[in-house]
Amino acid sequence: MNKNSIYRQLFFFVIGIAAVSLIVGAVGYARGKNNEQLATRVRELEGQLNAKGIITETAASTGPAEELRTENTELRKEKKQPEKNVAQAAEKPAEQSKPTGPAQVIAIGGSGQEATTQPNWVPPATGATPTSTPTPIPTVTIKIQHLGTFTPEVQAGDTALSVLRRAGVQNGFPVRTTQYWFGEFVDCIGDLCFDDHHYWAFYFNGQYSNVGASAQSIVVGDTSEWKWESF
Repeated sequence: MNKNSIYRQLFFFVIGIAAVSLIVGAVGYARGKNNEQLATRVRELEGQLNAKGIITETAASTGPAEELRTENTELRKEKKQPEKNVAQAAEKPAEQSKPTGPAQVIAIGGSGQEATTQPNWVPPATGATPTSTPTPIPTVTIKIQHLGTFTPEVQAGDTALSVLRRAGVQNGFPVRTTQYWFGEFVDCIGDLCFDDHHYWAFYFNGQYSNVGASAQSIVVGDTSEWKWESF
């Protein structure tokens, strides 16, 4: 082997070592560049998340993977927080509407009237107030010549004479009678009294009565009439 051959091999060996060194250096440089870019990106992301208050310095120090998990967790919490706030806001009016403490008195207008509010108090229904129909009073009709027509109340057991006396008491005219063996005879109604030429004739429901007024029973709707007639 001559010297030229040795020098040639040595030259190629050096060239090979230099080429390998360059390749290794280039790969290391690329990896370092990538790591530097990744670290820069991580620091930028960390700064953004810190500005939003999503992660703390302790979480930031746990590495990129942990940062992403922390960010996702905090984002889910932020998404749920408005729903919780809405639910709490919906519950507060219901709690505020519950009556607490004693009944309150609220003045209405300037008239001095007051309305009392109580727990579970229900205002009365508005509308027409039902009116009770009064029970009609049972009456009969009495027609008296020269005096007029009267409608006194009739009661159980009344006679034509008893309702005549009741009408006299209510309307201020006297009724005088005389007791005979056949019953009571009406002498005077008002200022007109029995004499030798006139008397009080008794009619019942339009017919001349065959019995005396004290013996004639009377009920609701009956009509008795007294006429001043002559013999």
